[in-house]
Amino acid sequence: MFRSIAENSADLIAVVDQSGHRIYNNPAYERLLGYTQEELKSTISFQQIHPDDRPLVIQAAQQALETGVGQIVEYRMQRKDGTYATLESHGSFIRNSHGEIEASVITARDVSDRRMAMQNEKLTAIGQLAAGIAHEINTPVQYVSDNITFLSDVWNQLDAAMALRLTPAHASVASDSRPSGAVAAPGPPEEWDWLRQQVPKAISQSLEGIRRMSKILGAMRRFSHTGGGEREQVDLNEALDATLTIAQNQIKHIADVETDYQPNLPRLECYADEMNQVFLNLIVNATHAIREASKKQARDRGKLTIRTRQIGKDVQIEIQDNGTGIPLAVQARVFDPFFTTKEVGEGTGQGLAICHDIVVQKHRGNIWFDTELDKGTTFFVRIPLRFDSATGGSK
Repeated sequence: MFRSIAENSADLIAVVDQSGHRIYNNPAYERLLGYTQEELKSTISFQQIHPDDRPLVIQAAQQALETGVGQIVEYRMQRKDGTYATLESHGSFIRNSHGEIEASVITARDVSDRRMAMQNEKLTAIGQLAAGIAHEINTPVQYVSDNITFLSDVWNQLDAAMALRLTPAHASVASDSRPSGAVAAPGPPEEWDWLRQQVPKAISQSLEGIRRMSKILGAMRRFSHTGGGEREQVDLNEALDATLTIAQNQIKHIADVETDYQPNLPRLECYADEMNQVFLNLIVNATHAIREASKKQARDRGKLTIRTRQIGKDVQIEIQDNGTGIPLAVQARVFDPFFTTKEVGEGTGQGLAICHDIVVQKHRGNIWFDTELDKGTTFFVRIPLRFDSATGGSK
């Protein structure tokens, strides 16, 4: 019965000894990687893992040996033709009658399509926001450039006045101190009072522009950061702020943003880049709903509210809009892959499906919504603060 289960499983199942040599591989390995059973048994399992991913897998294996608990890890494994498949695997152990580990059982599934869909969705979102990000950077760049040009002109005037004042005829006093021996000292540049007001403003505006550019670039860096497939301790309030900055040009013409963050919110152990993707998808969807409602109701702007809270051992993020709401007929399908109510070219139907996969499958959390037609929608994301490798759930 167990052989039948293993040989007909769509997931990959392998048994390896403590040196890493394969004892058994089910047919799914052959189908995915293209190696025969004999070829697989003659190799060490680490040999097919992408060199960049090996440290992560070795670390997980060492942690499993130390704790006696298998780890969930994602890595790339090379096929016989040289290409790579992305696998999500979980390890467990076979023990003898004395409780000693004799071999490891690795179960894995091919998540290449999921990973590719997530990358495509992220690139699509960034592509849609790129023009807005460029505009947000261009505005402070322009007035920093204008102010530096202005300050350069002012400096030329001051420099000319100082140079004239420091010429020998004005740098010393005639020995007989006769008034007839002195030349009138040059005064300050014309419009000196006006310059005394404008120069500090130009400096202040330039510094503010640099701060704005630094904020945008910092948000882009945080948003595009990849954790190398490892979980990190993330400040969710900062992550949400960075996502709002990335989407600012799209939001500011549509909605007023209100943030209600819990102060001193504990850091969340998560895959940072993937959680950023969840936040961006939900925020962009909310702005689209607000835009449509504003057109329908002939109003100028809507409202987007973002909250964070700690609830027991979980953290909860709420993204609320006063948009169109979700019709009852489609509520059961919003997390289905490729389902969308948006116009062609605006939505791929992958955004919420990817959010669901990241929250539920990768972080063992929950995502749901509360909606009222023509009133708005609130999406709730609840994630365990700590990830328990023993159960794949919250601690």
